[in-house]
Amino acid sequence: MQQNIKKRLDEINRNGLHLETGALIDQSFENYKKIALMAGLAFLILAIIITVFLVGGVSVFYGLEQYVQDFSHLEQNGLSRNFIIISALVNTAIAAFTAPFSAGIIKMSSNADNNREFSVGTAFEYYKSTKFVPVFTASLIIALTSALIGALLQLLNMNFVGTFVSMIISFLTCLTLPLLILGNLSVKDAIINSITLVNKAPLTIFLALIVAGIGAIIGIIAFCLGVFFTIPYIYCMHYTIYKNIFGSDENEIEEIGRYESN
Repeated sequence: MQQNIKKRLDEINRNGLHLETGALIDQSFENYKKIALMAGLAFLILAIIITVFLVGGVSVFYGLEQYVQDFSHLEQNGLSRNFIIISALVNTAIAAFTAPFSAGIIKMSSNADNNREFSVGTAFEYYKSTKFVPVFTASLIIALTSALIGALLQLLNMNFVGTFVSMIISFLTCLTLPLLILGNLSVKDAIINSITLVNKAPLTIFLALIVAGIGAIIGIIAFCLGVFFTIPYIYCMHYTIYKNIFGSDENEIEEIGRYESN
């Protein structure tokens, strides 16, 4: 599989990348309908786990009352340098530790698309997989880079620029997880090739991700808990973009390459 992925990457570098936004939206939504319930339940479980750990951590190491007082003080007097740095580090840690879960949702999308079995447990399988280290490492690198740049710009009172830069980094690296878990690339190759691939068809991929983002937000508008069942659509889109570039198996990769070279 890895050799076919690299062969396909060479073809893309020579011939370019051709994707259709409409096809990405249609395919991702069809796949999303297959995993919506299971993935939504998995997200709900993850949210409960994170909430318990965060509340427990604040209670043990800081004290809930003290935290509320300090947070109120921050709202009145602005964010301190220490708070910005600590927030950046906490956000990085959360992103890195939840990355295997995101990978699991992408795997769930792949299984559903290929008519393989999947369950709520599929979302958590990378926590005990050999892929945990590369998934965690890649996400840590991306999240830390984004958080540090964002924190620096925030300290310079350039909050909007910091947010924009973080969004650009997330956009360019959106294919990193699929390339790691489905393409079996190394951390370095997955990040670099994600950036390269997105730059080959930026507008198409951007529009597809915007639609996925809007689809996820609908869950908040419809009903608060509904967001847990609509967020998975974003990861379905990540998988669908990957699938339309590389196919869902080795034979498809070769077929796509032959089709685009004709």
